Amino acid sequence: MSILVSGKHPVLHLLKAGRRQVRRLYFSRGLEKTEKLIFEWASKKKVSLQASDPKELNKKVGVGVNHQGFVAEAEEYPYVEIHELVDSKRILMLDEVQDPQNVGALCRSAYLFGFDGVILPEHHAAAVGQGVCHASVGAVEYLKICRVTNLSMTIDFLKEKGFWVYGADMEGAKDAAQEGFSDKVVLVLGSEEKGMRRLTREKCDVIIKVSLFEEAQHQGVDSLNASVAGGILMNEVFKRSIKK
Repeated sequence: MSILVSGKHPVLHLLKAGRRQVRRLYFSRGLEKTEKLIFEWASKKKVSLQASDPKELNKKVGVGVNHQGFVAEAEEYPYVEIHELVDSKRILMLDEVQDPQNVGALCRSAYLFGFDGVILPEHHAAAVGQGVCHASVGAVEYLKICRVTNLSMTIDFLKEKGFWVYGADMEGAKDAAQEGFSDKVVLVLGSEEKGMRRLTREKCDVIIKVSLFEEAQHQGVDSLNASVAGGILMNEVFKRSIKK
């Protein structure tokens, strides 16, 4: 099977990373002159090219997707096994985050803030498809992403390997900005509406939060989008790591 990857940067990083075969690259006529880097990489990877008009590309990716004139047909995403993450320093775990835009944005932040891998549950969560690839702007091509059947058992496994597990909750007792963080971190983020599930939360070593402006909270503006909150927390973990 194959999936579509659309957009200039997602397609470019798909080609550069070289982790999966690109079977064909569809592009809007005329881009050969302005987007030479993509065509250079396509040539290096010996990818078949097919000039198309924008309407054809729109039909391929669906309504509302900004393909920017590039759509690649690629192999399915190459997930890794959990044992391939045990030598990591920082791992992001998503507990039933279902919006592909959020998963993609969180993967982008994870890569930018030095997280080595991302763990997703196999059920009730967005997989790495077209939406996640597009929202990550190519970052998923460099991350090790693992899908597991049981997050609770996975947390137990990672704890045995020396990881300290931090769960994110706006009602958490500890401000992430004041937390020291261990050398091996698993940061757990819950779903957009319900947060972490009960058993996942109970498995965490520490529950952390992002502190908010008090006046905004008093006015009822008291929550952050999942990808925004995740980006802030990952930055806190990253800042502690570079100070050590």
